[in-house]
Amino acid sequence: MRSFGSRFTALSVALGAALSLCSPSARASTSLALAAGAQIRVRPTSGPGGTAVRIRGGGFGQVCPIVDIYFTDAAWTTTKLGTTHVAPDGTLQSTVAIPDGAARGAGTVSADQWWWNPRLWQCLLHGFGGPSAAFTVTERGES
Repeated sequence: MRSFGSRFTALSVALGAALSLCSPSARASTSLALAAGAQIRVRPTSGPGGTAVRIRGGGFGQVCPIVDIYFTDAAWTTTKLGTTHVAPDGTLQSTVAIPDGAARGAGTVSADQWWWNPRLWQCLLHGFGGPSAAFTVTERGES
């Protein structure tokens, strides 16, 4: 039987780990660990809202081959653009549309891969973000 002290120590360690994930720097480093080596690129890299953007990426894992695609505009509004699946070789390809109402300026397209939760025996969205690529929202007619 475990003593109160060992149970308290285990609980403290678990709580400390959970709280450390609340800091932005910890979330960023966790994201890198979960999507180690994953990267994406977008074409074109600028255009008005409504622009169709091709996304290609590589280095994604195969345990949970589900990836959600998001766009964050210059006003920090984040919109889910769609979901795609990772090919057996760890690559992905998708075409999405930048939201019509996206704020003009520098934005980011990101790919958030789901992760395997062995306790629940299922894939879950980890929500820490993943690889990203820049996309600049311009006014219509602007090149």
